[in-house]
Amino acid sequence: MINIWSRVLMTLFALAVISCAVRDRRPVSHPPDKSIVPPDRAVFFTEEASEDPAGNEGSAGKVSDYSRGHRKDNLLSDDESAIKAVNLQEGLEAVARIKDQQQLYKVATCAGLRLVRKEAIYRLQDQDLLYRIAKEEDWYLRWAAVEVMKDQKMLAEVAFHDPDPLVRENAVRSLQDTEALSRILEEEKVVAVRTAAVRNIHKQDLLVKVSLNDPDARLRMQTLNMISDHRLLLDVARNTEEDQLRTAALSKITDRAIIDELARDIREPVLRLSAIRLSDSQETLASLASDASQPVEVRTAAVEGLTGADLLEKLVRGDDRPAVRVAAAGKIEDKALLADLAEKDPSPEVRLAATAHLEDQSVLYSIATGDKDALVRAKASGRLKDQDALTRVALDDPDEKVREESVARIHDHDLLLKIIEKDRSGRVRARAVGGLDINDADLFSRLALDDPSPQVRWRAVARLTDQELIYRIMRNDPSSSVRKAALLRLTDQELLGAYLESGSDWRLRAQIVPMIRDAEVLARTAEKEPDDDVRQKAWRHLYAKDKLNHIKSAELREMIRKFNEEAPPEPDPRETRLKNGLSHPLLAERFGRIEVRVVRETTDRRYVLDETAGGYPPPRGRVVTEKWSARVTTEHSGILSDKVFRGHRGRKGESFHPGLPVLEGNFIKFNSADIDYVDICKDVLKEMDKEDLEIMAANGSKDLRTAATELLNP
Repeated sequence: MINIWSRVLMTLFALAVISCAVRDRRPVSHPPDKSIVPPDRAVFFTEEASEDPAGNEGSAGKVSDYSRGHRKDNLLSDDESAIKAVNLQEGLEAVARIKDQQQLYKVATCAGLRLVRKEAIYRLQDQDLLYRIAKEEDWYLRWAAVEVMKDQKMLAEVAFHDPDPLVRENAVRSLQDTEALSRILEEEKVVAVRTAAVRNIHKQDLLVKVSLNDPDARLRMQTLNMISDHRLLLDVARNTEEDQLRTAALSKITDRAIIDELARDIREPVLRLSAIRLSDSQETLASLASDASQPVEVRTAAVEGLTGADLLEKLVRGDDRPAVRVAAAGKIEDKALLADLAEKDPSPEVRLAATAHLEDQSVLYSIATGDKDALVRAKASGRLKDQDALTRVALDDPDEKVREESVARIHDHDLLLKIIEKDRSGRVRARAVGGLDINDADLFSRLALDDPSPQVRWRAVARLTDQELIYRIMRNDPSSSVRKAALLRLTDQELLGAYLESGSDWRLRAQIVPMIRDAEVLARTAEKEPDDDVRQKAWRHLYAKDKLNHIKSAELREMIRKFNEEAPPEPDPRETRLKNGLSHPLLAERFGRIEVRVVRETTDRRYVLDETAGGYPPPRGRVVTEKWSARVTTEHSGILSDKVFRGHRGRKGESFHPGLPVLEGNFIKFNSADIDYVDICKDVLKEMDKEDLEIMAANGSKDLRTAATELLNP
């Protein structure tokens, strides 16, 4: 009996030991191992973060049975655990234990969590399996696969044929085959992909080809910076038509002999001048500066690099060309010589250049009161410090420019008030108003309302704080510049809204739109504003601020959405508007045939997000910013206007909503340029006389009428 009980006890003890052993083999919960994900592909998570089966990041506080040390089915293999994981950490730990390539491929193509799939891809080494993923899977996984691929033929295949530019770009980053890279540079349309290709190219002659021929200016310059061979840099400098690229190429050449050779002998003017400015050979520069047979541009460029005082004095005293003496005067340090030049040189340009470097107050006063040329006197006045001397010039000089320069340096308030009251020039009185350091609301109000000069009223308005008065001036002043100055001082939202709904100046209304905070006011403008430009600006503002819900009409909301999300069609209606606006017969009579050249360019910022609330696949976004350049020229008068307008650039933390258009797997935001047609028209009209401007103000296009009116009432 004792033996039987002994056997029973021993059996129970053995079972207890076995039970403990089994329990010890259960999975143990470990803190998250951040090393599982390499730093350059880091996914940030906490112990208690989880993902749902759709790939969305879960809420903190949800801890799986696994993470507590309990697995629901301890018979699952590591690949099955990774595929079925609902917790990110669980899935990553399972992947970390897998060595078999087929199992990793299975996880990469079947796991419920995309970051688990991505991590499995990063652990794959089998090139055939990676290539299969790169050909068949979602763009996001293709993008990850090419990042770890090494087979050059496979990478080239992806780089040439993948439909997604981000995948192609990633493939190109690992591509080393020069022939394939060269083909990509010739055939690829996306700049970012070509840029990735250039970074892997080491053949200097190929880099030269890109610098000269690539359609993207930034890539051409970037490629140039990779060229080190001086002769090849010289090829770029000789063969490019871009001054910026030419200068950059020359600046990289450190062989002084090449630079001096170009400075002496090359016929191409821009290239030669660039070389002269880079040359540090005093012998070469002295030879060019002293050679009267050389073009004056060459000689003056050479003078600017000279350091020898004797030669500079010789040139400034004896050279026949005033431009050469001007250049030399700018290099002279001898104060007595400068004073002699400023008082005695027959050329006003030379006297002006010398005066600009004088400090002697007695000499400056003599020039300010005695020189025959008003510009020279003005320059001397602008360098005077003595208040008595400045007062005499400000009160007595017959030229308003000279008096203006003097007034700008006067600090006596009583004298400034006297000048405001007595001086006949609006420019001078305006400068005096700007110099007042007092808070006299009555004075500034009187000047803003009653002074005949728009310049004085503009300066006075800038000192006002009374919102009702500012609003009255903005509504009633005949000068557009004064009305604009008043707008800059107006902060009262009710008054801004009142002008937006009833003001007469459409340009002011357009400027007010982005200042309005009340969405309902903007909504009324979007629906009822009679001017197309103002109304469409309200559309853009409502859309940008996500305030379309204040528009009652569903049809109008849809119209506004399309207006903001679609790029301008071809032909560009804005170009048509500008050309039609400048087709007035009076302009043709005045200037001959007017040509308008518009260049539209876009730049974009791209966004790739690993984690989003929207689930799988993660959205990507591009903010496309438009650059709109307009040049107006004539056969005889040259360039009348040359303006550049840009849309808003993409910003850090840019958000994209599902309603945006999709292109190549990207949500697209198109930020169009805001064109100031009136500003262009003012450039064209600024040299016309009052009679012609009055004709334009009466019967030109809207933009011409507004421009002419503003020029008539500056």
